[in-house]
Amino acid sequence: MTEDPDEKAAWPVDELIVRRWLTALGLLSNAEEMAARRTSTTSALALIAADTACEAVLAVIASWGSPPEKERASFWEYLSTASVVAEAHGGRLERSLVSTLRSVHQVRDTVVHHGAVPADIDVDRALRAGRRLLGSMSALSPIFTAMPAGTGVGHGVASLIDAPEVADQLRLAERQLSSGSISEALDAAARALDGAITRCRPSLREGPRFLTQSERNDRDLQAAFDHTRSRLAILERWVFSMALGLLPAEYERLLSIIGERIRYISGNDRIHRQQATPTAEDAHWAVGLVAQIVFHLWESRTLVEGDLNEVFGATRSY
Repeated sequence: MTEDPDEKAAWPVDELIVRRWLTALGLLSNAEEMAARRTSTTSALALIAADTACEAVLAVIASWGSPPEKERASFWEYLSTASVVAEAHGGRLERSLVSTLRSVHQVRDTVVHHGAVPADIDVDRALRAGRRLLGSMSALSPIFTAMPAGTGVGHGVASLIDAPEVADQLRLAERQLSSGSISEALDAAARALDGAITRCRPSLREGPRFLTQSERNDRDLQAAFDHTRSRLAILERWVFSMALGLLPAEYERLLSIIGERIRYISGNDRIHRQQATPTAEDAHWAVGLVAQIVFHLWESRTLVEGDLNEVFGATRSY
């Protein structure tokens, strides 16, 4: 999408719009992951997911400033309306992008309705079109940052929040997942979750658990973990999990996969994880869920943004 530099559209953005943008980003990220496998099944799924992501973004643009429609429109109606609405707000869907979106959707129809196997070139075009369309949202509102190929919901949430230590870990978790580094991805997810919880106001806990050097070297270090866990057991399993937007069982499963962050007074930390060898499927679920939790806290205005020293006072170290 191009825009007149002298007439940039000032589009108001609410949380529902942001949620739909994140959904499209997640679909596109999953499509890219499936496409990389290059099998007939994953190629078909990748093209369908990418086309669905494009339709989701077109629906957002097409419905901008209007109440939600009671009935879902067709892809072609969204595409036509989105082009008109975008131009009315000082932008424009480029002809080459519109042409590609039409072509991709036609291929998608042959895959869905006739069982065709898409060519690699068609899958790649669908993925590139999805990224271009998502990137076009940045011309409509500065809250929508263009996301490079391979980035997903974690990067999207990171772009929304002013909490550097949380955002950096969300991005790192996704990068590590993409490279196949499961343990490192889960470590980053644990740090992102811990950082987000630390920023919550009203506070969800007393503060991070720091261990002294003597505790660090103590043979009975596990006793320290057990003591901390026992004090927070009821809170974490029920009230704490629900404050994060999860069911208690979901939170327990999440912790069993990513582990818990232990901080030392020296500034170092480590991740205490009970599940020694989580699967790649578990890791993808956990990293995605942490991103959703951070978004939930940001959306509910619970996540306090800004520099940590300014937020909590320079005398407290996090």
